[in-house]
Amino acid sequence: MIKRKNYNVLIERVKLFAKQNAKAYRQRVVLLGVLGYAYIFLVLAILIGLMIWMGWLLHYRHGVAALVKFIVFLAIISWAILRSLWIKTEPPTGFLVDEKSAPKLFAVIKEICERQKCRLPDSVFLNNDFNAFISQVPRLGIFGWYKNYLVLGLPYMLASDLDQFKAVIVHEFGHFSGAHGRTGIWLYRIRASWYNIMASFEQDRVGNFIFGWFFNWYVPYFNAYSFVLAREHEYEADRYANDYAGARANAEELVNAMIKGSNNSYWQTIWGRVKDEPAPPKDVFTKAVASLKDPIPTEQYREKLRQALNIRTQNLDTHPALKDRLAALGYHVKDEQIVDGNGTPLVCQKPIVRSAADELLDTAMVQNALAGFDQDWFSGVEAEWKKRYQQIQEYRAELADLERKKQNAPLNENEMVRRAVLVDELYSRDEAIVAIRELLTQHPHCADGHFRLGIILVEQNDAGGLEHLKKAMELDTSFKTACLAKISWYHESKGDYDRVENALDDLDESSLKDQEDRYERNNVAANHAFKTHGLSEDVVVDLVAQLQPFAKELDKAYLFQKEMKTYPQEPMYVLAIKSNPGFWRSFDIQSFNQKLLDKLLAALKLKIIRGTYYLIIGDPKIIHKAKKINGALIFSRK
Repeated sequence: MIKRKNYNVLIERVKLFAKQNAKAYRQRVVLLGVLGYAYIFLVLAILIGLMIWMGWLLHYRHGVAALVKFIVFLAIISWAILRSLWIKTEPPTGFLVDEKSAPKLFAVIKEICERQKCRLPDSVFLNNDFNAFISQVPRLGIFGWYKNYLVLGLPYMLASDLDQFKAVIVHEFGHFSGAHGRTGIWLYRIRASWYNIMASFEQDRVGNFIFGWFFNWYVPYFNAYSFVLAREHEYEADRYANDYAGARANAEELVNAMIKGSNNSYWQTIWGRVKDEPAPPKDVFTKAVASLKDPIPTEQYREKLRQALNIRTQNLDTHPALKDRLAALGYHVKDEQIVDGNGTPLVCQKPIVRSAADELLDTAMVQNALAGFDQDWFSGVEAEWKKRYQQIQEYRAELADLERKKQNAPLNENEMVRRAVLVDELYSRDEAIVAIRELLTQHPHCADGHFRLGIILVEQNDAGGLEHLKKAMELDTSFKTACLAKISWYHESKGDYDRVENALDDLDESSLKDQEDRYERNNVAANHAFKTHGLSEDVVVDLVAQLQPFAKELDKAYLFQKEMKTYPQEPMYVLAIKSNPGFWRSFDIQSFNQKLLDKLLAALKLKIIRGTYYLIIGDPKIIHKAKKINGALIFSRK
């Protein structure tokens, strides 16, 4: 993984090269792309050549069985490489529209295609996103033959007037007509091929030996070169939209997309209903129409606009920041307003009287599409909604128990943390703040409390939250990545870029450490160091009760801790199971253990405030080592 600073230096170097010699830069991007595939096919050619040579040895010299095994080994590696190259891209889905059902929409699309000198899309869909894009899906994998889809977000159409919507369509066709889409897909597929190959060989030393060194050099280098080209394409597509729809409509669309697209108050209200309603509503998109057309409340709009304009262009996203895109169109910020070169303000905060959907689509079609989205959404979230509703009821019962216990005796630190979490889940942020402050009054060194209070305050635009986040990091370094990310977000929303850089530098180091921690927690082996679990009797008794429904399939269960190196203060509990498959199922014990593992993972919940746990079944070496740990045996059939 390349560090952020080094990657930024590389991109700045590429930007300078592209500016000084654009033709040579583009040639180098293409050559780098070819180099990636060339190395892959060179390795394949060598592997196939080795297999042919060994096959010849077997045929003419009566080779030993070891040669057969090696040929099979080479064939497996070759197949893994070939499979990684065949990256299947699923076509987009949605409400299909054609020229007969939407003649006005297709008239606009045809006009834009003629002007941009590009062919019409093969299919046009409406979907339920606040977005619009062109998707190019190759029929022949890496060999191309693309099918083009135009996908229009109906909520986006309802939230924009016709001129604004035309601007975004021209922007997307600007990529398409300039061959940006095809180039972008090609560049993407090279990157995806490499990630697929490395994923295939992640645990394979031979695969890492063949590809690892090249991957570590090539991917950051290629990403940096292709990134600069993709950024250039975004500005160029904006210019196309500017020439067609006009600078004002284009600027309005950019602001509109940023502000309304990030406004999630409607969905927060919808999901807030899960606390009291056992089933999800069936008309969420139909009822969203009014909120999409109406202006956002003034104060909320101003705050969102201020935050959006404070975001700077970074090397994490090919899209430039809003402020820079507006500047390229001739708009700048003056006295908290966006104005053109003559000082005329850009008016974006206005009701949509006639939306692009009203202008281009039949009313019945809009209603049918919204009804379909309603049904799809209901079907998609029904199970999750019911699960969440049941969880809320359990939270209420758990909180009620804690409140009763609190009346009779003081709660311990873990109980007070849990109480604060439940209050935050069930009630308002203000009530959560009260509960967390009460926790910190009694336990001032509780990292959990400082972290939760810091997050809430920073999200409420309260600088006091920064001190709590810093305190949480001091008390527990496992909070560092999340705290630094939120600190960086806060300073960026204020335009304080020096502090953003400091936070991002620290975040870079913390992210690398988090990777090491994830690797530690995702791997448990007999040669690791273990120790007593150290959990309270209540937690263990509860876990044993959860194991009881599976008693016939279990022989023994051991609970213990793995000693952690990266974040030792964040416990890692291991539940090791020796299964009882019985006589007949013992002939396929691997399948039996896998099915048991799946069932236990779905059913068990280790009720701990901090830490993670790992479930492993049927590893005799770990079971043997667990027997020697004091207090590890928590369940036995005998």
